[in-house]
Amino acid sequence: MSIDNINKLYRKFDINLLPLFVLLFECGSVSQTASRLGVSASAVSQSLNKLRGYFFDPLFVRDCQTMIPTDTARHLYFLVHDDMVKLIEDIDQLLDANAIKKLVIRCSDYLCVRLFSDISDVVMSQHPKYQVIHDSAFERPESTMSFSGMTEIILGFTPCQDSSYENVKIMDEELCYICSDNHPRVKDVLTEENFQNEEYIVFYRMKNKEDEIEGFIPKSRFFSLLEYNSFITLLKTVENSECICIIPKWVLDHFKEIFSIKCIDSVQKLLPLPVYLSYQKSMASDQTIKDILRHFSTQAFAGVL
Repeated sequence: MSIDNINKLYRKFDINLLPLFVLLFECGSVSQTASRLGVSASAVSQSLNKLRGYFFDPLFVRDCQTMIPTDTARHLYFLVHDDMVKLIEDIDQLLDANAIKKLVIRCSDYLCVRLFSDISDVVMSQHPKYQVIHDSAFERPESTMSFSGMTEIILGFTPCQDSSYENVKIMDEELCYICSDNHPRVKDVLTEENFQNEEYIVFYRMKNKEDEIEGFIPKSRFFSLLEYNSFITLLKTVENSECICIIPKWVLDHFKEIFSIKCIDSVQKLLPLPVYLSYQKSMASDQTIKDILRHFSTQAFAGVL
């Protein structure tokens, strides 16, 4: 094919839509196609609408829970299927033989410090052709698709709400109360009076804890304007203020010698905070994902499954 013909093809048609079309034809369902690709159903629907615009044809007609292909869709499928399968197989073989695969870990800076080394150790020791990348901007756009050669996981304090992801609780974080060493009213124990009258701040990624403890700490006592993505900044604020802070005990154990802060006992115990690992359902058979999950299931993490 000449360069001119290739340029004309790209101007007229987005060939990236063809693999999705083939899979949609075979699945007969937008939701199943989305799950197989590891994307949202809305992303599949948007791509289908583009294809319909190209061919001036509905391509698929809904019949109850099934998508029935039109004559145009059948003709297109048999036209491209064999060549598409052969192309994908050839690309996969090339990637397996030569390319360095990427494992993208989307999580907050705290969970990166907490867990990144565990994951990277597993990958580097068992899968040396992987490059491990931390992405702190872990809010995943709905239109994002993952292609061969890239694996993505998300670490967070809440399960991923995207239906194309599987969520596994990998550990529980023990929480504690802390305050400045020089707090004028709080000594070693939080009293009932402290609970009602002191002001509290919480790590940004733990905002859901406010709802859990509302029964014994008035909601109005939280500083809603102080939202910290950095636990270092949070500890420095606690050191220089009279606020009580709720934070993972791991942070206190590793940084209490650096900051003038102390742990406070209390009759009102905090429930542990679950940590979830979320991965694309389409990557469930990936050996790297299996090895990472196996690592967390066998290590001595507090409350690990």
